[in-house]
Amino acid sequence: MFKSSRIKIIAAIMAALLLFLLIMAGMIYGSSYRELSKENREMLEKYSSDFDLSQAYMEDSGSGFNGQPEMPAFPGGPYGPGSRDNGEPGDTGESAEPTEPGGFDEPGFSGGTGEPAEPGEPGGFDEPAFPDGTGEPEWPEEPDPGVNPGTDDGLRPPSPLYKEDRGMHAFAVSSFYYTAFDHSGRPILTGYGNGSVYSEEDICSLATEILKSGKTRGTADDLIYQVTDKGGYTLVAFMDNAVVKGNMDTLLKYVLISFGISAVLVFFLALFLSKRIISPLEENDRRQKQFISDAGHELKTPISVMSTNLELLSREMGEDNQWLSNIKYENERMSDLVKDLLELSRAESSATEHQDLDLSTLVTGETLPFESIAFEQGLTLNSDIPEGIRVQGDPAQLRQLTAILLDNAISHSEGEDAVEIGLSEDRHQAILAVTNSGPEIPEDVRDKLFERFYRTDEARTGDDSGHYGLGLAIAKAIVQAHSGTIGCNCSDGKVTFRVTLPMK
Repeated sequence: MFKSSRIKIIAAIMAALLLFLLIMAGMIYGSSYRELSKENREMLEKYSSDFDLSQAYMEDSGSGFNGQPEMPAFPGGPYGPGSRDNGEPGDTGESAEPTEPGGFDEPGFSGGTGEPAEPGEPGGFDEPAFPDGTGEPEWPEEPDPGVNPGTDDGLRPPSPLYKEDRGMHAFAVSSFYYTAFDHSGRPILTGYGNGSVYSEEDICSLATEILKSGKTRGTADDLIYQVTDKGGYTLVAFMDNAVVKGNMDTLLKYVLISFGISAVLVFFLALFLSKRIISPLEENDRRQKQFISDAGHELKTPISVMSTNLELLSREMGEDNQWLSNIKYENERMSDLVKDLLELSRAESSATEHQDLDLSTLVTGETLPFESIAFEQGLTLNSDIPEGIRVQGDPAQLRQLTAILLDNAISHSEGEDAVEIGLSEDRHQAILAVTNSGPEIPEDVRDKLFERFYRTDEARTGDDSGHYGLGLAIAKAIVQAHSGTIGCNCSDGKVTFRVTLPMK
């Protein structure tokens, strides 16, 4: 009994703690994933927002991807008004002569004439020629602290998290890809940032599929993407999400490892707590059983003495003495009660020696004496016991089990219907069932039938029934000693007690 209770306690403790750990692990993993995904999405949105196709085209050396036509003119861009292609002065595309403004003097000579420059003249050897021609170095100006050096030169969008070291570093090491499309869906330019893993052909093909699908954001392979309408063109920007996925896979692995270790620790904790919880109950039950056993043995002696004295008094005073008859009757009842108490204590405490036995023969032999008892009460005892059903068990206890069930059925049967006893085999289990006619027992009472000294109100109608509510308690103890189960079912005015025993 306590073994099954302890298993249930361990299962309940483990289920509660592991559920708590699982919820916590899920919250940690989910919140980490959402936070990293949010940061990456914000960086991709900033990249798309600050993207300038004209500057990107300049960075790509002015040629389109895969033999595509040259970049169309965009106002303010290198190929719009004011660019070299528009014929502005000084932007003819031809190299200036060495002596012309902007030409290249031969180093170390004056004016490109091939004559050595005098010391002290611009371009001389004694001091370098600086841009202002004064011989003084021209130091660069201090950068504006609000400007991201190396990223606000138009070649790459500035980091939205520049003022935050962590965000600046994350943006700097992230890999971005893009493909720009004109209004007809034709790719204009494809490019990528640092540390490219995907080829331009792959990016362009993937971007084309995304544009045709009509989606504006999502994930594809290890990339997250966003489609942005930039006015004169449509931009499909990608950000490599492989690092985040790798980090989340690593986090998941460590979460699972931690969960496994926690499960082992929780098991030993539940084992310890269940022992602490069950130990007082086991001790109380042990003392109760010991008290019943001791009380039964102590009462056995005075009952025997009283029975002997009553026999002597009956010989002297006669058998028809009313007072002696009452004392003798109650003494016999007390003797039966003590006997039941000792049998219950023996069934619950002693370790039985099981042996291979023929249950069919045993039940048949125990049924025969009860046929006359049933006949005396106007009942018929019908049996359906096939041959060859064998189990491992204690023969004396199994006989007692059969006798208790038959006695209980005959004592509580109503009307003149038959009492039925049957034995069957199902899934390597032997099933013993005893059925009698009687009122339906409420479901909340059925489990209490197997408690010590419990009797239903119907069983209390006669004080001379000779039952003290210990018979079914003894039957349950015997069944548990044989690793079986016992229960009560009621239907159609029939009450059935069903015992299941494992076969060998």
